[in-house]
Amino acid sequence: MVLEFLQPFLSGQAGLLILAVIFILFIIIVRKTVKILLSAIWIAIISAIFPVAANYLLGFTFPLNIDTFIFFITLGVGLFALYLFAKLIYGILGIAGKAGSAMSYPFRARSNAKKEKTIKEAAKLVKKDKEEEKRKKKLEKNKK
Repeated sequence: MVLEFLQPFLSGQAGLLILAVIFILFIIIVRKTVKILLSAIWIAIISAIFPVAANYLLGFTFPLNIDTFIFFITLGVGLFALYLFAKLIYGILGIAGKAGSAMSYPFRARSNAKKEKTIKEAAKLVKKDKEEEKRKKKLEKNKK
């Protein structure tokens, strides 16, 4: 049996909970697999129709033989597989990015404190410049 290592845990209510989790995971995996296979079948059908449609609607001159159909079916399903792989990598990188972002929180707090300090200093400098401009204007008015 594949799950023999779980045999000691499968007695009682804990065992029932573990079996329920395994059953739910099984349903999710089968559902996703069937969805991917149905999508691949639709893509294969559409890919097989493409050379016929391209010949009659777009004016191409594809030879309508079994080799052409196999080529376009293979191309379509292959591109679909490449898309699924890219989607998987994108998801993994998104998860890794979120995990890396969470791990870098202590360093960001220091960086944010430094930014706030420099922003406050810049605000003080701007305030001093404005006050100095006001003084200059008053001096110019007094001279007139």
